[in-house]
Amino acid sequence: MPELKRKECFACESIFPTWYKVYTDPKGTQIRLTGGDTDVLVFVLDGSIALLDGMQAIEYKISKGNFFLKAMGRVRDMLIEEDNTKVLACHFNANSINCIRHFLDRLVPYKGNTTVNGIATLPVHPLLDEQLRSGLKMFKERYYCNHFYEIKLEELFIYLNELYSKRDLCQVFYPLLGGDPDFKNFVLMNYRKTDKVNQLSNMIGMTPVTFNRRFVDAFGVSAATWLRDRRKESIIRDIKLTRISFTKLSSKYGFSSPAYFTAFCRRNWDKTPKELRADSSSDV
Repeated sequence: MPELKRKECFACESIFPTWYKVYTDPKGTQIRLTGGDTDVLVFVLDGSIALLDGMQAIEYKISKGNFFLKAMGRVRDMLIEEDNTKVLACHFNANSINCIRHFLDRLVPYKGNTTVNGIATLPVHPLLDEQLRSGLKMFKERYYCNHFYEIKLEELFIYLNELYSKRDLCQVFYPLLGGDPDFKNFVLMNYRKTDKVNQLSNMIGMTPVTFNRRFVDAFGVSAATWLRDRRKESIIRDIKLTRISFTKLSSKYGFSSPAYFTAFCRRNWDKTPKELRADSSSDV
């Protein structure tokens, strides 16, 4: 079978969709699971992993054939515990695709009878395992087609809906069944317009104090921290996945000069913008 080559879909933007990530790192590798403005379903297809607490001690162990949810705004450190471990992380936004929103809405009536302490896991059904593995090659090669990833996401949630009981699914998706979906949707639709908390709070008509309290309830972190992380993600994405000049990027992100932009990159990634872009090109 010929090797797949990473390429850009003619119908899609050049921004790399991060909806699926495959981890096949060696034993002992520690990986930080972040989702930005997405929730993440993590499937351990082979081997085993450990989730670490804030003191880097093992908090949970997840073995082959199980999956769990890492909710938006929560950072999790994952330790690969066996060689030949294979983990598939599926990123999704509940408000971006109708079938996912409807899937979660159907679980809400079961929330009242559900008690969840810590991480809830479910076994990967054999049919779901087959569906996930069928896309691994494309996921790992990072095929540039947003439509492909959206179809695979819809397919995944159809499998979940058909293969598991609502009560079991409620255990895993419990963190997404509360809070204020309208507030979350407002933030996700508008945060790219400003990286200032007071400006975002003014847009929704709240005081900064009330806005930040609602924000912590919805996302699990302060608005300032969350916005700062999204800005960093946007900057590194533009550096690595576009050919926009560094002078224009410096202006786009509000730096007073390219020198300050370079200093920002060194402080956060220990490399200049040129070095970061070169690293990305060498991976293609």
